[in-house]
Amino acid sequence: MTTGGDGSTEIGSPSESMTLKTTSAGPTLPDPTLSDAPYSEIVLFDSPARVLDFLRKWWFLLGLSIVVPLAAAAVSVGSHVNFGSGDQSLIELSARDVWSTHTPYTGLIGRMSWNHPGPLMYWLLSPAALIAKHSSTPVRVLNVLLLSGALIAAAGLAWSLGRRFFSVIVLSTLLALIGLPAQVIRVVWNPWFPIPFLVLLFVLVARVASGRTRDLIGVLIVGSIMVETHAGTALLVVALAILALAFVVIDSISAQSMPERWRSTLAWIGGSALLLWILPIIGVFKGVGGNLEVLVRYFRDAPDGHLGLRRAITIFAAEYQWRPPWLGGPEPILSEPGFRGFAQIAAPAHGAYLIIPFVALTLGYFAARSGAMKLWRRYILATAAILVVGVLSISRADQPFDYTFAWRVVIAPLSILVPAVPIFARIIERNFDGRRVLTTVVAVGVVVSCLVAAVRLFPKMHSGVQENLLTSQVIGSIARAIDLADVSGEKIAFRNGTASFLGDMVAKGAVNEMDRRGVRVVVPNDEYSDMEYEYNARAYGEWRAGPLSSASAVWYLVDAPDQFTEMESMNGSTMIWRLNPYSASAIFELPISKR
Repeated sequence: MTTGGDGSTEIGSPSESMTLKTTSAGPTLPDPTLSDAPYSEIVLFDSPARVLDFLRKWWFLLGLSIVVPLAAAAVSVGSHVNFGSGDQSLIELSARDVWSTHTPYTGLIGRMSWNHPGPLMYWLLSPAALIAKHSSTPVRVLNVLLLSGALIAAAGLAWSLGRRFFSVIVLSTLLALIGLPAQVIRVVWNPWFPIPFLVLLFVLVARVASGRTRDLIGVLIVGSIMVETHAGTALLVVALAILALAFVVIDSISAQSMPERWRSTLAWIGGSALLLWILPIIGVFKGVGGNLEVLVRYFRDAPDGHLGLRRAITIFAAEYQWRPPWLGGPEPILSEPGFRGFAQIAAPAHGAYLIIPFVALTLGYFAARSGAMKLWRRYILATAAILVVGVLSISRADQPFDYTFAWRVVIAPLSILVPAVPIFARIIERNFDGRRVLTTVVAVGVVVSCLVAAVRLFPKMHSGVQENLLTSQVIGSIARAIDLADVSGEKIAFRNGTASFLGDMVAKGAVNEMDRRGVRVVVPNDEYSDMEYEYNARAYGEWRAGPLSSASAVWYLVDAPDQFTEMESMNGSTMIWRLNPYSASAIFELPISKR
């Protein structure tokens, strides 16, 4: 017999045999998969006790409802040849650079021409980037595996905190995946990358709250991955980290002693922090990558102003109006004219809907007053913290782009399911005579909900439809043209002569494919304003920005008929690639003297 992470007595814990038996000490809610009856080798579902015995033994298999859809995503992504474009190609380009003498100090460039804080995402993806010699598929597969690993690790660590907490994490994760676009798992992009790690961070903080102080090391590592990848997660990470430290301090004061192995824990935290943040710290002072001041200025005084608290409340409230995306409802997104011609704007709802999670969290907090449930007060505080800070984070954004704060779809189901556990515990406590039946109903309901969610997720994650199929096909044809040109080892300048969003995505993809195939690409700084030069240096790497004269030839990407005619008429021009015989989208090579 062991004590579960939530303070309740459990049998058949992950570290003990399932054949032990226990007797309930009082009218508190047992773990939804536990019963007072001993385990029988012959399982007959003729009573709630038999059902609970069966579920108790196999409850950990509930985690398969997460594993199966994620595995399907990895298989689906790996079965298609894909070529990155836009930001995805810049991520892959930088991931190859981490093992070179031009290691990036900061993360991906943002809309406002500053870089996200650090390169940890590049380092995590770099093994696949090195072996991706022909396409972006290996990088996409590793991306799926990393994000899946974060979610599976969260479920595995949650298991040590008891079946109730494990059930909450599994079900809330499934609901979040239903509400989020499949691209969050399937596409390499820095706004998506931190979202699964938020689930893992929440579980680590919950483990710290239960007395596992060593998990502060994990909080630092996971939090660093999130913040370095996307600055928009900084407030969430800081809030959870402060709360975790507060729990440790409170427990130390209560016990009048320091946590076990606290010195080595501090040493690991200090060493890990230095290792994870040394490159961003160097980047603060080195070249165009030194963007700390720009980042701070943006969050303090965005050029177009901030959304404000009222707008943030209405955006977050949309996650609680019937039916929200995480319960299978439509995604509340509006398409409006915006950056480079279009934008996906998060649709607002009436701010009163935000009362729902706060009422649930308040009721759950006061319901968790028994000894076995008091730990859930800390879980509720952690949930409330990311809910409040999430609203504040949205209020500091300059535009209501849906992808910028898609993590709210993770927070929404947590804010309902976490307080639901002590609330149901209180209800069952008041109905002691029927608690076995009620517990069975709850347990079966959780199992059915997870299975239904997994069934709904499977076709979404195993979709045969490729994301960004059009641009992938375009970049694929450019890659074949580069192979035919046989320019590996040459130093070639690349200039984007287009003015469209699609042209920008294709240009970035073309540079990535040239670099993949051994071309030493130069992004010319001639004829560019200081702002344009800084953008190119931040986007492609400062070492790739240089004078046009340093290259042996220049490749021009054009997409307008007049540009095509002009390039075609130039002496010495060679057409490297053309989208089709009737298209003006093409890449021409000119000798430097004819530029």
